[in-house]
Formats: sequence, structure tokens, C-alpha cells
Amino acid sequence: MKKFLLFLTMILPVSGLWSCRDKCKETRLVVRQIPIYHPFSEIRSGVGVIAGREIQDPGKIVVQGNYLFVNEIKQGVHVIDNSDQENPRFISFIKIPGNGDMVVRDNILYADSYSDIVSIDVRDPAHPLEVGRVNDVFYSGWFNSVQWSVVTERLFLGEYDEKYETEVIEVDCEDNTPVPTREVVYTSPVTDRMKAVSRFAFKDKFLYSIISWGSLGVFDLETPAKPVSTNRKVLESTLFSIVPYRNKLFLGSQNGIVLYDNTDPSAPQKISNFPLGTPCDQVTVDDDIAYVTLRANTFCGGNTNKLDIIDISDNKVPKLIRSYPMESPWATSVDFPHLYLCEGDKGLKVFDVSDKTEIDKHLLLVKNDIVAYSVIAIGKTLLVTGKDFLYQLDTTNPRDLREISKIPVKRVVR
Repeated sequence: MKKFLLFLTMILPVSGLWSCRDKCKETRLVVRQIPIYHPFSEIRSGVGVIAGREIQDPGKIVVQGNYLFVNEIKQGVHVIDNSDQENPRFISFIKIPGNGDMVVRDNILYADSYSDIVSIDVRDPAHPLEVGRVNDVFYSGWFNSVQWSVVTERLFLGEYDEKYETEVIEVDCEDNTPVPTREVVYTSPVTDRMKAVSRFAFKDKFLYSIISWGSLGVFDLETPAKPVSTNRKVLESTLFSIVPYRNKLFLGSQNGIVLYDNTDPSAPQKISNFPLGTPCDQVTVDDDIAYVTLRANTFCGGNTNKLDIIDISDNKVPKLIRSYPMESPWATSVDFPHLYLCEGDKGLKVFDVSDKTEIDKHLLLVKNDIVAYSVIAIGKTLLVTGKDFLYQLDTTNPRDLREISKIPVKRVVR
């Protein structure tokens, strides 16, 4: 997605030198915003481990045995001992500059670090260790709706510095029209933040990654610490997310969902695509049914709030079963026959989806005492990311979710 920047200039009059005609010369103080670039060496030396600390801006969550790995947007990964769900403990924080997504396989955590893929050994979760890195894989991305990019072997992270300069210009002596007051970088307004690109998925010993806006990369993990690029698929539209399910990959793109067959995991093949609202829409797949949430006024645009239920049993011709209007759907998770749907500050909803054509008649619970942004159902435990807490809920009775524990999230003011 391209972002257009509009530059205005702060102009402060310092002195005026009038000529005998209609033009005047004026000396002005100009404040310009100058892009700040970061060398790769600054980023690549930043991986390390410190003591566990509170979560400030949670992103993706990965569950591995008794441990929770919680991404903190742009900063790294929290490691939490969850063996006692009522008393989860922070045990370490892995500093990874520019981290937005991660996956764990065979005790190796793979994470993006701006342009690179970093491999981290987490066999001892209290003392994770960087064991490998693939440089120059990604060329752009975003965190909380601010885009970053690789620029002439440096990183531009959407940061600017101010530079003061003077300039002498000719002005109309009689023109009293006010001038702009400062240089401003203008970006399209959004009503919520788009945290990061969902870059990674697994199949057997292969790692899949969205390596650029229009490309899917395949990496061989024969040597787990050192992913090797073996294949690259160039798609006809921009990619934003990837969801694996059985022998399929669901790629969220600018033109909807693109479905790939990865029966041969070394060489995924395109099967079909079906149009949806925007690439920010979230997809959950369960037993040949795709649950797709579309939310209005996001980073990607769009003006629809709804849940689409799609039959994908015929991979070549996906069929819409029914659409249901929602208030502000963020994400879903399925533990059939129950669908858990986050509605932001509208709370968490639980549906019985046994009958896909009438789930609106089977709303089991609206839990509006929490703000719900993302959700993962694991057995009889539900992990819900909210504004102030990461909740663990017992789903034994879906009509009355019981709180097991909640991990504080420190709100970051931007």
C-alpha cells in the first residue's frame, strides 16, 4: 500500500527589505522535516535478552508447551511461564528491533527484525540465544500504521528530524495572505492502528513468509537455525497476511483471499481466489469453512462491518454461505461448534456455528466487560488480548466464561 506525503513549510518572517516597485524581498526562517535513516549495523546488533518485564503493546501470541511467547510490537518477544495458568510469570524478554511476527518450531523461534529473519534457540526460555540470521529478506512493512522501508542500504523507520534554515524570497508587498506555520508530513487518518504484517507460516520443514508486498518466499529448515531460501512466488496483487490450514495457505491480498495448495510444501501452487473487502480482513479456517471478518475504517480503508462465512470444500470455487452484520469485528477463533469473535470495545461474542445459515440466532454470550482485539482458543482455554490486559478464560461453559487470570498490559500513549 502506497502512502502519499504532503510537505508544507514553516515560514517565519525575520526581516523585510522593500523595493521601490511591487515586489519585496523577505528573509524567512524555514523549519524542514528531514528523514532519519538507520544503518543496518545499528539494528543487527540490537538482539539480546533482559529480565522479564510488563507488556506494553502486545501483538501476536504463540503457545509452546507451558510457555507463552507474546510479541511486543517493534520491540521483541516476552517469554511467559504459563505452567500455572492462575499465576503466569514473566521470565525473560527477547529484544528484537523491528519485530512484528514470529513462529516457533522445534525450539527455534523465527522472528522478523525489520529486513531480516532471526533464529533464536528457546530450549532454555529464561536464556534464549540468537543462533542464526538471514539478511535482507524484507524490504518494507509497518508498525501501528507507520510504514518502514529499506532505502539505499539503510532503514527508514518513519522518523524525522527538524532542520532550521533561512531563505530570501520575493513576495508581493500588498499580499497579506497567511502562510503555513510549519512543515507537516500528512498521512491519511485511521481510526485504529494496524499493528504489523502477519509474515510467517509453517509446513513440515518449510517456512513460508511474505517477503515483499507481492511475493511469497519459501525457506528450507533442514538446518533449523539457518533458513535457506528455495523458492519465491510472485503474485499479481499486494500481500498482507498468511494463514496456514492443513494443506492450504490463505493469503490476504489487495484483491481478496488467494488460496494456495501446499501439498508439496517446497512449491505451493495457486488454486483460486475470492474477493473480499480489504487486505486487513481477518481469516480463521476450520473444517472447510472460512470465517472472515471485515471491519470499517481501518488502515486499509473500507466501510463494512460484517462476518462472512465461506464454504471452501471446493477449493477452486469458494462459495459464500452467508454474511452477518457486526459492530466492529477484529478477529475470530474457532473451537467447533463455538466461534469466539472480538468486537473491540464492544466486547467478546460467543456463537454456536453448528448451523452456518443461522448463527445470528445462536448468540450464546456477549462479554462486554472486556475490550477484545485478538483471540486464540486452545483446548478449554481462551487467550484474549485486550486494551489493558491479556486474559485467560475457561471455556468449559461457553455461556459463562470464567476468568482464570489476566496479565496487565501497560498502555502506551502515542
